[in-house]
Amino acid sequence: MSSGLRSAGELQESPPDDPPEAPESTTHLDADRIATALAKPQTGPRILFLSGGSALRELSRVLPRYTHNSTHLITPFDSGGSSASLRQAFGMLSVGDLRNRLLALADDGSPEAAAAVQCFGHRFNASSEPRGGVNELHALIAGSDPRISSLTDAQQSFGRETLACFAERMPADFDLRGASVGNLVLTGGYLPDRDIRGALTRFGEVLRVRGNVLPTCEDNLHLAARLADGATVVGQHRLTGKQHPPLTSPIAEIRLVANLDGGPSLRPPGSTAATDRIREAELICLPMGSFYSSIVCNLLPSGIGRAFAETSCPKIYVPSIGHDPEVAGIDPAQATARLLAVLRNDCGEATPAEHLINRVLLDPRPDVYATAPDLSLLDRLGVEHSEIPLVNPSRPSRVDARCLAEALVSLAREHNRPRKEET
Repeated sequence: MSSGLRSAGELQESPPDDPPEAPESTTHLDADRIATALAKPQTGPRILFLSGGSALRELSRVLPRYTHNSTHLITPFDSGGSSASLRQAFGMLSVGDLRNRLLALADDGSPEAAAAVQCFGHRFNASSEPRGGVNELHALIAGSDPRISSLTDAQQSFGRETLACFAERMPADFDLRGASVGNLVLTGGYLPDRDIRGALTRFGEVLRVRGNVLPTCEDNLHLAARLADGATVVGQHRLTGKQHPPLTSPIAEIRLVANLDGGPSLRPPGSTAATDRIREAELICLPMGSFYSSIVCNLLPSGIGRAFAETSCPKIYVPSIGHDPEVAGIDPAQATARLLAVLRNDCGEATPAEHLINRVLLDPRPDVYATAPDLSLLDRLGVEHSEIPLVNPSRPSRVDARCLAEALVSLAREHNRPRKEET
């Protein structure tokens, strides 16, 4: 099963500061929907992503030109970098990927938002003396650091208040070297009431974020992977092949556990806000990114699969281009089968594929994937595929953000309704 999408790139002028020109396409996009979205992004479609990490940073910067109503459900299980120190000190979910997405969605046409991005996107010097980070933190709280003194009064008040809250609770031996200011701000906003949604809302207002950012669940948990050779690896940072050497055996299964020591599998509830947003979406996208640690892990909390099955909007999978060490040797069709299996663990084995993932977007050139897509397997799974140029020849290792945004806007269903129970 395949279907085409018509290119509309030539029908509107490119917004300023576009990424490189999107690849030419003879495939079919919806020109009218794209033009309407560009003209009125405030009323654009409710497109929802389940992701994590940095793979969607470029798309998140382009997407607000088409819609201010996107929702980003982000994995809170990161166990590396600045987030790891905060999680260990305060027993909390990871905020690093949440902060990353908020910064990417900030209003790039607002000088005030740009100044806030510069301030809250700053990292303390990683190679300074142990007290270096403390001195930087105190300067921000006092308002003497030029990064914060250049902000509006409301932005300064928010930043200084949340950082002071963090500093009051910071363990005496906490190492601030290399810390992200935005992570400290989110932590300071979260700690008084352990309210991550409230902290995200306030941060989003300061950045003038054009979209919604939420964790898929709000529990303090970690990822554990069972490898094909029987070994178990615990911790998101050990799975991605970035901070640690790549895995020597493929991942066979991923689960959630209480801490980095491992233990029994846990099934936390997806946050009510997350499942509500899924049911309200006009298109759901499982996008490119680390397959298990950014995509699959977002489907593990209970209620996520049921929410997928209960909404009738298009559900799109966009496989990663090039090599993903988490799925070495697995083609996009096999990856689709694994996504369906994880979703059915929550909503039932008999749930039709069309209720869970009903389309895979593929570049027509199979060589852009580490393993060529098995289109016959997609047919057997009952999942359609659309071929659309997703890769710009000048940047062959990345999905082109503008091209993907226009494809998703074209496919979004304007008036989604919850799926009725079948009798």
